[in-house]
Amino acid sequence: MKKKLLVAAMMLGMAAFANAQTNIQEMYDFNRGHLTTTLETFQADDWGSTFFYTDIYHPTENPWTTPTGYYTEIVRALNFWKNSALAPLSLHVGGELELACNFAGGWQYNPWVANKGFNVAPCAGVKWVF
Repeated sequence: MKKKLLVAAMMLGMAAFANAQTNIQEMYDFNRGHLTTTLETFQADDWGSTFFYTDIYHPTENPWTTPTGYYTEIVRALNFWKNSALAPLSLHVGGELELACNFAGGWQYNPWVANKGFNVAPCAGVKWVF
């Protein structure tokens, strides 16, 4: 009990001093039957913005043990021409990574990852803000 209170106090302390737009969620997935932790961040700067999120899958048997899988997606919106007629246009560059692992027991099969290891998918696009 003391350990859980210490972890909760540390998380509240970190949240109090966070400068970026960061969000952490804890959810139970009834369809898949496991606990999922989601971490999201959005950060704008002079050259555009960055958005990423990570899903961390915890085992059903004991959700406080080593996670069994990760899903990460990151997107960078580039806009170097803010003072021109193309200011509403942004170039998006990013990708996603899905990893099925168990650090205590090595690599393992995760039914949500097709090739039993990791999947990587790069992405690119454009965005026009009206």
